[in-house]
Amino acid sequence: MGFTLQNENIQRVVYSQREQEIFAILPQDGSRIQSKMLVELFWKDKERPYHFHISVMDSLRSLIRKIEHNKEPFVIKTSSSRGPHGISTWIEPRKENQK
Repeated sequence: MGFTLQNENIQRVVYSQREQEIFAILPQDGSRIQSKMLVELFWKDKERPYHFHISVMDSLRSLIRKIEHNKEPFVIKTSSSRGPHGISTWIEPRKENQK
């Protein structure tokens, strides 16, 4: 199971470079990744800004909105926020009634 972002249609919202990098980090097999691990992998070889966690999570939310707008054949899901505990993020195929 592999998912790819589609950027070729003019009517679609284009994915930013950061959103594409975050998408590339997400497990393609449907398994979950914790927000802390996602952030660590994103900033692995980069200089981190002061609010580095917030910047990645904001880009993830933007990516989720764009995927919904573009009606990709998959969706990115997140678990609920649980106070000091990180959220889980995963990719799953879009169900027919989600179009």
